[in-house]
Amino acid sequence: MKVLIAYKSKGGATKKYMDWLAKDIEADIMEFDRIGNKFDFSKYDSIIVSSGTYMGLMPLNRFLKRNWKKLKNMNVVAVAVGAAPAEDPWSKWSYDRISRRIREHIQYFKILGEIPAKAGELKPTQVKRENLSEVTHYINKLE
Repeated sequence: MKVLIAYKSKGGATKKYMDWLAKDIEADIMEFDRIGNKFDFSKYDSIIVSSGTYMGLMPLNRFLKRNWKKLKNMNVVAVAVGAAPAEDPWSKWSYDRISRRIREHIQYFKILGEIPAKAGELKPTQVKRENLSEVTHYINKLE
């Protein structure tokens, strides 16, 4: 199975996760900005779309909308990265902002990103390779 990982990372956590995942599942990896309107998705069976969550907004949502006609017949996995856990109301609100017609055809995961540091404190990290285990397990089952 040929997999593409497309991502947008502002703070670096999403990039770190997607680099790990690309190595684990032997996938091609590209930033959203490098994927233009004429990009050929047809050589891939699956795509993992990932971005951070910023005040409830996810760039992955815009990427999915813009490319949905080309992606809708693929295995599509969305991975949102953010400081809030999946059960947090903001995380649920972010997920609900993905169009229902798209949500019904994708597999969605929310994993923990960086916690903002308080003034004068070291930034604690939630970014751990094991946070990807559920995503990796799901992708491996697709083969």
